[in-house]
Amino acid sequence: MKKLILVIAVFVIMLSGVLAGCQESVSPSDVSHIPDPSSVDPSSSDHEDGEDEQNHGDRHLKIDTGRYQGQLDSNFIEVALSGVQDPTIFKVFKLSETLKDNFNGLELIEGDLIKISYIKDENSKDAIVSLEKIETEGDLMIDIGRYQGQADSNFIEVALSGVQDPTTFKVFKLSEALKESFSKLELVEGDMLKIIYVEGENSKDVIIDLEKLQMDRYLKIDTGRYQGQADSNFIEVALSGVQDPTVSKMFMLSEVLKDNFSTLDLSAGDMIRISYLEDEIQRNVVVDLKKMQ
Repeated sequence: MKKLILVIAVFVIMLSGVLAGCQESVSPSDVSHIPDPSSVDPSSSDHEDGEDEQNHGDRHLKIDTGRYQGQLDSNFIEVALSGVQDPTIFKVFKLSETLKDNFNGLELIEGDLIKISYIKDENSKDAIVSLEKIETEGDLMIDIGRYQGQADSNFIEVALSGVQDPTTFKVFKLSEALKESFSKLELVEGDMLKIIYVEGENSKDVIIDLEKLQMDRYLKIDTGRYQGQADSNFIEVALSGVQDPTVSKMFMLSEVLKDNFSTLDLSAGDMIRISYLEDEIQRNVVVDLKKMQ
C-alpha cells in the first residue's frame, strides 16, 4: 500500500513540473516587436497607395476648350466652356500642382481661348493637368455636314460636305460641355450642322461647338472662275457678277476640302460653284466646291 502511495506522489510531482514549464510568463520586452497600427508610417516604402500620382487610373482624361475668365486664387481658375448655351456661365477648375508652379508663365488674359485636359481628383473636383493657349482662331477647324446619329454618349457621326462619297461618315467625339447639353439640341438624322472642333487625344477630333443650321440663313452659294491656290488653306475666286473681272476674292477651305482639294484637279479659269459660310472671325469658309462643265 505504501508503495502505491509513493508512486502516485511521484506522478503528481512530475505532472506539476510539466504544467509549470508550459506557463512561462511573458514580459513587456517580449512583445515590443508587435507594431502599433497607429505608429505605421504611410509614407514608408512598405505602404502601397491605391493609385499612383502619375497614373490617372479610372479617372478618365477629358478635353474641352473655352475662354479664360480669370484666376480665383492660386488653386482655381474660371473658364467659359465652348458649347455651353449660356456664355455667362463659368466653370471653376482646380490647377494641378505642376500647373500652379508654371501658371504665370502662360501669361493668360481674360478672354484668351484655351484648350484644357482634366480629370476628377480624389475629392471629385475637376483638376486641370494640361492647359494650352490657342494662339489664333485658325487652330480651330470648321466644317458643315449632315448629322447621321449618335454612336453613344461620347461620339456622333457626321456626313461632311465636300466629301466625294456621300455615304462616308466621320466620327467625332463630343466635348464634355457638349455631352451635357447635347439632348437640348434635339437633332434628327439629316439635320445640317456647323461644327467647330480641335484635335484631341490620339488624334481624335473633338467637337467643342455645334450649331444646327437653317440653310437659307447661313449657307451662301456663288459661282465664279477659279484663280489659283494662295496656299494650302486659301483659294482665290473671281466671282460671277462682279464688274471688274480682275478682282478676286479670297476664300478659306474647310478641313475636308483641304484634304480632298487635289482630287478636284482644278486649273486657273475653271468655272466653279462654291457653298460657303462665315466663321467666327468673318472669314468665308468654303464647305463645298464643284467644277462646272
